[in-house]
Amino acid sequence: MIFVIITWLVRYGHVLGGGLWVGGYALLALVIIPLLEQQRSNSIEQAAIKTVRVLTYAGTATMLFGLVLITRTRGFAGLFSGGEWGGSLLSASLLPWPYWALAMGRCDRPSSSLRRQAMVAGRADLPGSGLS
Repeated sequence: MIFVIITWLVRYGHVLGGGLWVGGYALLALVIIPLLEQQRSNSIEQAAIKTVRVLTYAGTATMLFGLVLITRTRGFAGLFSGGEWGGSLLSASLLPWPYWALAMGRCDRPSSSLRRQAMVAGRADLPGSGLS
């Protein structure tokens, strides 16, 4: 009986952590980042920093609960032998990479802001300035 209760608590922690992780990224992408682009204030920056810190812990907890959940239910031996858990793990591992590559292709703002700072300062020796 206690084994079942512990397994459900681990499963609950895994789902709760995953929901917090995904929901936190939605909050960051849909609310906090647009607010930072509109107006730069210390309180919004602090909210962004705290959100990222919570997302780091939530993601770590989700993965740890997931590993414990695998060991308490089916085990690692049958993970890659064609079961649905192996497919879920494989898709969860491969799915973020195209989005990461897409995001890296769009992130020209840091270099353009460095370029803008270098132009204002009149310094061509700043890294990423593109003025050298």
